[in-house]
Amino acid sequence: ACTTWADAIGVAPYYNLTDNLSQLTVEDNLFEPAGAAAARAFYVNPAVDGFTFRGNTINGQFNSGSYTQAMNGLIENNTINGTGTSRGIGTWGYPDPTLYGATVFRGNTISNVANGITIYGSENVTVTKNVFTGNDRAVWVDEDVAFDLSTIHINRNSIAGNDMGVENWYTTEIDASCNWWGDASGPAGAGSGSGDPVDNFVDFQPWLDSADLDAGCGSLYISPNYREGVIDGVAYGDEDILMNVLGTSDWEMYFDGSDVGVSANLTDFTFTDDDCILMTFNGNQNIPGVWLFKPQDIAKFCP
Repeated sequence: ACTTWADAIGVAPYYNLTDNLSQLTVEDNLFEPAGAAAARAFYVNPAVDGFTFRGNTINGQFNSGSYTQAMNGLIENNTINGTGTSRGIGTWGYPDPTLYGATVFRGNTISNVANGITIYGSENVTVTKNVFTGNDRAVWVDEDVAFDLSTIHINRNSIAGNDMGVENWYTTEIDASCNWWGDASGPAGAGSGSGDPVDNFVDFQPWLDSADLDAGCGSLYISPNYREGVIDGVAYGDEDILMNVLGTSDWEMYFDGSDVGVSANLTDFTFTDDDCILMTFNGNQNIPGVWLFKPQDIAKFCP
């Protein structure tokens, strides 16, 4: 029986925004309920500038998630073993997601909890190299206020054997590319694979085709070079660029040269940081109203 929630939290710094704690480091500890259950292994209020939680073990029934509201957090190489209904770890951006809750979750092993990692209204969050098994949700994104979901990146994790892989309660997609979903065919749910499911607002392509979290992941771009034909139902010529999502047999037209007046064979191409294409041609290429490109020239096309 506890008089306050703080009585059942392993680590809970005092909430005093006029006197911040510059750094809180918690390493190599064992967190277990004193009885059948407890509230949280930790709760870090926004009065902490930096929070590091490393090499710890959390066992047993914790009825609420262990969250951080610190301005910057690193939660790495921890082991969380739940009971099936216990809660995991997470971050909360309250009262201002541009200032609080920025956290890196790295190298953690999380099993048998309701939500492995919860991202609750937080920006600048990275989830990488974690292993999730036997959880209701591996990663859950939620909050009832607006925040920038483009700053959330969930990459290179092993998400296998969970009821839900990544669930996002917003209608703006989040980046969850290059993860292992437990099957080389990719995730189920919004995906067409047999791995852990994702919902409709999760960008899961491309994905890893094995549990090797350091394996190559991305898309392959090629230009046929004096060839034309059909692959995966896509007709192509030597002025085109085709794209293949690694780990799949799916090909699609990335750059259709004939649509923008290109007819000469592409000899080389690359991409710029602003997603434009730099390309050279084997012969003269006249694009009306633009330029007569010679083999020594570089053309730039921005979709």
